[in-house]
Amino acid sequence: FREQLQKIEGLKVLEHEPKACDLLKITLQSDDTYTGYELQEALRNEGIYAELADPRNVLLVLPLLKEDDTFPTERIVQAIQQAITAVKKQKRRTIIPPVMVDDTEITELALTFQQMQLKKKEYVSLTEAINRIAAEPIIPYPPGVPFIIEGEQLTKKKLDYLCSMLTLGVKFHGGSQLKEANKILIYR
Repeated sequence: FREQLQKIEGLKVLEHEPKACDLLKITLQSDDTYTGYELQEALRNEGIYAELADPRNVLLVLPLLKEDDTFPTERIVQAIQQAITAVKKQKRRTIIPPVMVDDTEITELALTFQQMQLKKKEYVSLTEAINRIAAEPIIPYPPGVPFIIEGEQLTKKKLDYLCSMLTLGVKFHGGSQLKEANKILIYR
């Protein structure tokens, strides 16, 4: 099955050591002409429901089969091929930004927990939030690692990358008005 997927143009199947991974999971990686989110949507249109997606990847989870069951390999490979063809025909919605890596800065809280409890909060637009203090965590999923933590001072660089993630369609925990109104909760 994996070998058949590797033959699909515009798709890379990530390889792992068999003993070091879950054999029922397959990570499909974009060739950067489409995003993982766009592929996930196209796969859904073909009746394939992915576990999750990120800017470059889609994770598929294969089913457990009983002894005499057969996996519909040909149908699934064909559906994935059709999904990639469809997504490549679409007008490109987004450009995949490079992963934000900044090992020169370690985020520190600008306020103590006691100070946070005494401050009032308000929602402001992302452009107004530069150099303000976040009053809510923003956690992209996947991977589920906090990108912004409550009490952190918001830099232009971080907010620009947050806007890139919003454009890509990243899902978030926290940021209750982030997607609908492009607003973030900050301390006054």
